[in-house]
Amino acid sequence: MGFMDRLQIIENYKDKISSILLALINDMHETFKHFDVTVKKYDRQIEVLANQSDVCREIQKIPGVGPIVASAITATVGGTLRLVHPLYTSIAKFNQNLTNCMRAECGY
Repeated sequence: MGFMDRLQIIENYKDKISSILLALINDMHETFKHFDVTVKKYDRQIEVLANQSDVCREIQKIPGVGPIVASAITATVGGTLRLVHPLYTSIAKFNQNLTNCMRAECGY
């Protein structure tokens, strides 16, 4: 049973529903309609931004992945990679220096 079906039931029994409850249901319906418009607006903005990103376009090639999921993956993984990368580089340099030192001093 969808929302419109529920509204039809309310319409059929509105003479048995208190005016306060009917007003509350109508207000909630208007709120949901507003949310729907707002979500669609942001969906369109995310789609435009995702299509401007090479990474997002590549991720969207995965079956079932659209602009919203691709943007979420890029935001999560991309942000993580940016934070990890300098640390990874430092560890790699330290490891290389340690290896060079061990080779020079210990003959490894």
